[in-house]
Amino acid sequence: MTVPAPPRARRAPAALVAVLAAVALALGLAPTVAGAHGGDGEMTLVSATRGAGDEVDLTVELIYVEDGHGVPDATVTAVVGDSAAVTLAATAAEGQYQGVVEAPAGSTIRVTSVEPVTTLEVPAPVAAATTEAPTTSTTEAPTTTAAPTTEPAPTTTEAPTTDVVVEDDDDGGLSTGVLVAIGAGVVVIAGLGIWAALNLGKGREDEDEPDATGTGTPPPT
Repeated sequence: MTVPAPPRARRAPAALVAVLAAVALALGLAPTVAGAHGGDGEMTLVSATRGAGDEVDLTVELIYVEDGHGVPDATVTAVVGDSAAVTLAATAAEGQYQGVVEAPAGSTIRVTSVEPVTTLEVPAPVAAATTEAPTTSTTEAPTTTAAPTTEPAPTTTEAPTTDVVVEDDDDGGLSTGVLVAIGAGVVVIAGLGIWAALNLGKGREDEDEPDATGTGTPPPT
């Protein structure tokens, strides 16, 4: 009895065919992708710098219009009037080319690319004006006159200090207020003594006067 092969085993040739077809398709598209940089080109000026005499240092950039990528390994030349063409060399930057051409001020530099075909016209820069440095004149500094010597001001002698001495009074050093108080006390005491004496005398006179019966108080024995 024959056992049929599993479904995976029968599908293996179909998978292999699909892989081979994909590889063939990729190989067929490779030339198309590699040639995608073809088409029109565009050239622009990067710099044009006047050097010594009529020399102009020129740098241009060449790109593909379709994708904007720089064109490598292109043949780029520059010519001025009827002079011989100068080949510009590729720089480190992709799509840029540089070279030195003889171009008098006011002339036109014609830059041409062979593939892709494109042309650029660049006016030659004028010569840079030379500015002389201004002459520096040396001016001597004015002579400095020393200021006259100022004599020191005379020393001021201070007046001697006068000490105020308060002398004691002749009355043993008692102040006027104390003396006034003592005097007032003496006057008061004297007045009281006079008042007491008058009252005592009046009392004796009243005793010596007779009463209404004619009998007076007998004098003391």
